[in-house]
Amino acid sequence: MTGSDGEDGVVVDRLSPEESFERLAHDIRLQTILTLDDDGPLSHAALRERVGVDDPGQFNYHLRKLDGRFVRDDGDGYDLTAAGRRVVGAVLSGGYTADLAGDTVPADADCLRCGGPLETHLAYGGVYVTCNECGQTFNDVEMPPSALEGSDPSEIYGLVDRWAKRRLTAAQYGFCHRCDGPIDQRVRRATEDVWEEGIPGWLADLPVEAVLEHRCTRCEEQRYSLVAAVAALEPAVASFHHEHGVDVRETPLTDLDWLEMGVTTVESTDPLVVTVPVTLDDETLVVSFDADFSLVDERRR
Repeated sequence: MTGSDGEDGVVVDRLSPEESFERLAHDIRLQTILTLDDDGPLSHAALRERVGVDDPGQFNYHLRKLDGRFVRDDGDGYDLTAAGRRVVGAVLSGGYTADLAGDTVPADADCLRCGGPLETHLAYGGVYVTCNECGQTFNDVEMPPSALEGSDPSEIYGLVDRWAKRRLTAAQYGFCHRCDGPIDQRVRRATEDVWEEGIPGWLADLPVEAVLEHRCTRCEEQRYSLVAAVAALEPAVASFHHEHGVDVRETPLTDLDWLEMGVTTVESTDPLVVTVPVTLDDETLVVSFDADFSLVDERRR
């Protein structure tokens, strides 16, 4: 099959970001989408009445901007398309309509680097966690306000941890958390030449031998994670925790005693293989990953 740009692949009719925003950039269009989310499908007349536009010509002009992309008449009346539902979801999440308060909340967790107390900061555009002693930043995530709505301050750190795990899990399934595009992952050795390629400076100061790079091939969003932190979510490691009475879904990563900055080691460089030992009680599971972060070995000792 041929893509819209002439290359081989699945056929995708893609709007540019500018055209997408232009189609939505009016109160009538946004109100049309929100109305259909509440009451759709609706006939043309009923939709215009609910949106509250007296001029049929004006309403038709704005409806045409949405028709086929964000709304569609499927014979039973106008209703939202999948793209339209995603727009509503973004609005309801608070991503475009609200902001997080500028508060700092104790995280009730210890720093993986120095053992000092962590703090959760609610800031413009997201949430981040820092160590009160060494200043290290963890879990700098673009978290929508809706994810924290109605939460007690004592619950915030746990919610941030779960949100970060959600993002990491999406990457493991090959999807970008930002645009749902395909993700390329690779393990990068913590060598000086690698840092010069654009890996953030804060990572260069960490006592780690390797990091995991996530790069979206569509929007070029680039993120980095501790190899051991992502390894904790691997099925083999999650199962090992379950055997020892630990649910990695509910337990914050910083509460895993084995998870430390320097726990990941480079076992070989050609090919690249990194190893993470996971010790629970008196048993250790050693998992090894290749450069693509595929599990290549697991053994107990």
